[in-house]
Amino acid sequence: MNIRIRLLSFSCCLLLSAQGSEEAHEREQQFLFFLEEGYMQEFEEHQISLQTLSYNELTDVEDGEQTITDSSEVLLEWEYGITEWLAVEIEMPYLWVDVQESDETLEASGLGDMEVATVFRMSEEGDKMPAMAISFEAALPTGDDDSGLGSGEFGWGVALNLSKHLGSGLYLHSNVGWEFTDGATEDEESVDEQELFIGLAAAWIIQENLTLLLEYFIEEEEETGDDEIEKSTAAYLAPAMVWTFENEIELGVTYAMGLSDDSFDSIFGIRASVEF
Repeated sequence: MNIRIRLLSFSCCLLLSAQGSEEAHEREQQFLFFLEEGYMQEFEEHQISLQTLSYNELTDVEDGEQTITDSSEVLLEWEYGITEWLAVEIEMPYLWVDVQESDETLEASGLGDMEVATVFRMSEEGDKMPAMAISFEAALPTGDDDSGLGSGEFGWGVALNLSKHLGSGLYLHSNVGWEFTDGATEDEESVDEQELFIGLAAAWIIQENLTLLLEYFIEEEEETGDDEIEKSTAAYLAPAMVWTFENEIELGVTYAMGLSDDSFDSIFGIRASVEF
């Protein structure tokens, strides 16, 4: 898994209670698999999330040779509100990669690249003003780049996240971000990596503890080497179900379907999070 550049992402999340109870919407809608919400972690509160994603069949044909890649990851995330306006986030992935080429199969597993982010709240949510936060991110080269588990270099990024509750359980989210990795290792070559990410999401609470979620996102990657520039565009549509317990524990299941030639055929994911 390579460190990516997140240049731009937009997410829109619709959350509507079938019962119309405002008590069901007292919690901020934060549970997303692939996109980012604009709400920050509350002051002196922790959130720990464990997410597993299984990526099924990415097919690439180059110079007449076909390569099929399957991979999986388990992602452990920790968030903590240092103050009302400042929070920190840490993500640590563990990866499994299986690459089938025409004459051999390559397998690798181990830690990926850790990501650390500092999040600043720029504005609180008001009648017309969305909640707004900006995050500064660093990716640490903790993954083995020789095995394809990491980039071998530090990556940097910044993201602007916005969220708005419109009433009756309706939420809107958007985020704009950028990351950069200079000299990352890709197929034993040194490349500069960039990515454009655009996403939309919608969710509907059909019961107080059950939410239907739909995410759509596009990833446009660019790798610049000494001899050429390679670009790819992956697009996915990911329906999901999320269960909430005691407003502090959430469990979700998703199945993302690849919509372009550069996408994995599918991504199956499970995510659990707890706040305390």
